Amino acid sequence: MNPFIKFQTWLRYKKAVAEANNLYLQSGKRYFVMPTFGKGRQLVIIDRGNFRLLKRKHYINKDARVFDLINECFYHTPYFNGQGALPQEQIKEKKKALYLWADTEYKRGKYQASAK
Repeated sequence: MNPFIKFQTWLRYKKAVAEANNLYLQSGKRYFVMPTFGKGRQLVIIDRGNFRLLKRKHYINKDARVFDLINECFYHTPYFNGQGALPQEQIKEKKKALYLWADTEYKRGKYQASAK
């Protein structure tokens, strides 16, 4: 993997995780860091309510469940009571998936090089 792309992906991930944790501390809701598959290929932070709204608007397949969201996200915050946090082993696995996703998108030529 290109070291510049890997570093850039790490910076985006770090920023998204910090934002998700900040939103969690403010509201107590569980947030997920997900990849976008449209124009831009960025990381997006989504909660359960917005996930359902996107399903209702047909941006997400109607058969998708929160379980799928948990499996496909790169990071998620714990529940409001503090349980359900990601263990370190899973964080490492999800980071590998993040780098694989970024490398695949870069090779496809669709990876947006500028960070927002």
